[in-house]
Amino acid sequence: MPEVTHAQLETFLVHCYRNKVPLFVHGTMGIGKSMQVEATAKAIAKSVGKTFINWNDLLKPKKLEILADADGYFIFADIRLSQADPSDIKGIPRMLDSGDFSDWAPPLLFATLGQENADGMIFFDELNLAMRSIQNSAYQIIHDKKAGEYPLNPKIGIIAAGNRIDDGASVVDMSAPLRNRFTHVVLLQPSAENWINWAIPAGVDRRIIGYLTSQPQDLFTYSKDRIDQSFATPRTWEVASKLIHDIQGTENTVSTTTDRGEERSNPALDQIEMLVGSAIGEGIAAKLRAFLEIRNIYKPQDFLDNPEKAKELANESPDVKWSIIMALGDIYATLPSSASVAKQKAILDKCFQIANHLPNEFGILMLRTIRGTSENDARKWRRYASDCPAFAEFATKNEDIIIGSRG
Repeated sequence: MPEVTHAQLETFLVHCYRNKVPLFVHGTMGIGKSMQVEATAKAIAKSVGKTFINWNDLLKPKKLEILADADGYFIFADIRLSQADPSDIKGIPRMLDSGDFSDWAPPLLFATLGQENADGMIFFDELNLAMRSIQNSAYQIIHDKKAGEYPLNPKIGIIAAGNRIDDGASVVDMSAPLRNRFTHVVLLQPSAENWINWAIPAGVDRRIIGYLTSQPQDLFTYSKDRIDQSFATPRTWEVASKLIHDIQGTENTVSTTTDRGEERSNPALDQIEMLVGSAIGEGIAAKLRAFLEIRNIYKPQDFLDNPEKAKELANESPDVKWSIIMALGDIYATLPSSASVAKQKAILDKCFQIANHLPNEFGILMLRTIRGTSENDARKWRRYASDCPAFAEFATKNEDIIIGSRG
């Protein structure tokens, strides 16, 4: 099977939708198969000028409204066959008014997708976790675009995804006829660099971005030979980000004592280590804590007060440089909305002065993090940066990156 990156998978998905060819996406757990499929469906909806809706998120009144008139909508339906039975696909029998015959009442989703003006995508996620009898119930939809006696609109695209047996998943091997109804690709694990390119605008916690920039091998740590309940994948790193995004104070070293008389050097770091450990494993959580503790040795504010101090980092390890750069980005990015424009520009100029004393890659990452997660943030950053004296030197050193950031 062809192996594809996330960007290449998007191209595959678009082509398969346009040409109405079913596609099965194979890949290990937690690498963004489902997320990429839905993101591409949203992009397709935008390209055809329709409103994207996730059928699974709708309440019944809205579903009935769309059933009456599906025009203008791009319907995305995530169907987990492992949680279904055949009637969820084919529907249930009902007696006709005469009482002499019966036919089938289709599920509301398929009745909607059968409308003349319907458009969208059916996504059979985790298809190969379903029992064979349930997999077989999807044959007709995948091959003939029919649910029982009810045809679906020919515009509807069919995509499926599933884990591999090597991943420890309870995979049920698909029959040869079912496999033959799909085209197949394998989604590769994203590199740390590619994941970080996604994570920054997605708003993933900057401390995690900084750590994985320094320790890219920790993005994915699953091995079938390990027995850990928690392990790192792109998905669990995103979960860890959600768990810790509102925990501040990691830069402070405050000695406290627990009820059991245990010494704790930093309650915030203790909490982060515990929460992250629940998502990705205790070993990596301890490494993340050690990475964050660097901020207690090298105070970021000291560098803002004296940017020349950055020269002292020349012989320090990359971990130290990454930690300081991310901490400085945090200081700028978390300034209160009430901060004056002059103060924001002053801190930004200090950040550029510091970056000018460091290897290019460190300053570039800081630039990307302080640009923010929205287009409004990026526009403000460009406006403020142009007024910073130190930005001219930074821009000269990183001309290609700066030009690219204007897109």
